[in-house]
Order: sequence, then structure tokens, then C-alpha cells
Amino acid sequence: MKSYLYFDIVTSYPLRIQKENKYVQLNLETILSKACELYAKLLKVKQRNIILTPCPYYSIFELILSAYTHFDQSIFICRGKYDNTVSFFENFSALGYNVRIKLGYGSHAAEEESLEEIRKGNNISFMPHVYPENGFKSDLGLVYDVCKAYNNILIVDATYSIGAIKINTNRLDVLCAESNHWLMSPPAAGVIYVSDKIIKQMTPKFIKLYIDRNPTPSYFTWLHPYLAMYDALNKSLSSILEEGIDNIEKRVLSLTQWIIDDLGINPKIKILTPSSKRRRAGIVAFSGEFDASKLQKYLTKKKIIISRENRNLIISVHYRHTEEEIEKLILTIREGLRQI
Repeated sequence: MKSYLYFDIVTSYPLRIQKENKYVQLNLETILSKACELYAKLLKVKQRNIILTPCPYYSIFELILSAYTHFDQSIFICRGKYDNTVSFFENFSALGYNVRIKLGYGSHAAEEESLEEIRKGNNISFMPHVYPENGFKSDLGLVYDVCKAYNNILIVDATYSIGAIKINTNRLDVLCAESNHWLMSPPAAGVIYVSDKIIKQMTPKFIKLYIDRNPTPSYFTWLHPYLAMYDALNKSLSSILEEGIDNIEKRVLSLTQWIIDDLGINPKIKILTPSSKRRRAGIVAFSGEFDASKLQKYLTKKKIIISRENRNLIISVHYRHTEEEIEKLILTIREGLRQI
């Protein structure tokens, strides 16, 4: 495992922590309370607005049912491709919700099309902060202003941005994120941020279970099987906060710019990720005049793991990647293009 370099969008970048004791006693409430505290610090929000959940998308499903009990609501989902998240939201159709789904990679044109959909009068809009398929970053400020003007609730999937770049929670209503990727944590330690405006619309039952954690023990008991995940998450979040999200964002954008500039001059490569720092995060996607599957396999043989989406190859850059690792990645891609 350690001999491989991971630049894919699935594997958590390994955070190596030296354990002082072989056996560690895990305290349920302490660990989960700490996770709420650290998530709140990272997102710069109050702990009351943080919900811990092993499955953020299912919890969003419950949240919407709690906050919007009238089944005449309209829901708009914007997603790069059909996946389990879209499948979750399709369940609303059976309950009488009007669900509209827009699939496609992120781009300026696609974002404008999404804004037009929002202007048609949706009640709830769900979209990714960063599209994993090509690294395009949504303009949350612009989207939120349109949502606010048309009385929409904006739910943002921050799975591919949390821990890599800053997130302005003042420009969204609800945020959900899985715990792997840039949070360097195992899966099933996810988070939802809920603004005060949305909390006021929730049913008392949902608030008791998810929001009012003291002294209600049911919230912690529900998460008991995922205790080890949150214990690992706490160490990762502490590391991120110690480094500082401003410093992390600066480094991630610098490393991605290096990859874009270097690979972009190769005539066989077409960079799909925006070059503007405002429109990208830690993902660089590219395609071109080569067999993407063969190049991915060549890199794997060289112990470099990247992701592939059809004919597109996707590199995920973490702030802990070293200059030597980035240089090795670039040189191996060049070598692979000559070999395949």
C-alpha cells in the first residue's frame, strides 16, 4: 500500500498517525461530540448546526421530508452523472414531489442552464460544489443569489471540496459531504450542515434526534457502529485545522496549476478542468488522442493510481502530496503516452 501513489478520487489520502498505545478505549459521546466540534470549526459554524451521519444523502432525504411535509414541492437535482445520490432523490417522485434531474459535467454553460431551471420555480435545488468528473467548481455565490431571489432552498454536495478549499456556508442553506477524499478519513463518517433557517422548518421529532443532542442519547447510540470511523476522522480534522484551510487551499491550487500547466503543453492532452482558480479545487481532468484505459493501466503498473471516467482521466491532488510525487506523476504520464 505504502509503495503506491494515490491520485484517484476514491481513495482517502493516508494520514499516518503514530499510536502511543496498542489498545485505545473509545468513548462514544466524547468522540462524536469532538467530531461535531471539529466539523463546526472547519466550516466556521455553530455546533448545533452540525449533523453527523454515515450516509449524508439518505439523511438529506430524511431532512427534506422533515422540513417539507407538504408533497407539492418541486426538487431540482444537478449532477455530473447518474449515481446513488440521484437514485435517492428519485424516491421523492413516489411521494408526490415533482423531481427534475439534470445530468452533465460542470461548465459555465451547464451552470447557466441550471440557473434557468431554478428560475422556473423549484422549491429545493441540489448541486455539487465541485464536479468530480472534470473538477469544475460551482459559483455558490451566484447560485445562492438566484435561489434566494426565487425562494429556493440550496443544498450543496461538498464531498469533493471539503478539506481542500474554503467553503462559505453563508452562501448555502444545507451542506452535505462524505468523509473520505480530502478529509483523509474512512467512509461512513459524513456530515450535514443545516442553517438556522432550515432548522426552524423541521419537525420536532427530527430536531430531537439530529439537532438537540444534549441530553438526548439516541443520536449517539444511532452512530455507535461508526465510532471507529469518527475516531479516525477526528485525527484527520485536527490535522487539517492545524495546517489551516487557507494554507491547504493555497497549496492545492498551486499543485493543480502545476499539473495543468505541464500537461497542457502536450499536444496529445486536452485539459478539461478550468485554469481559473475561482473555478477549480483539487481535481484535474484530461482527455486527448490516446487510449485512456491503457494509460491508466500503465500508471497502475508504475504504482500510480488515478481515476477514469469514460475517456477522461482524473487526478485528485491532496495538500500532503509532495513536489517529488507530483513530478513523478507528470513524468510517468509523459512516459506512458510514448509507450502506449
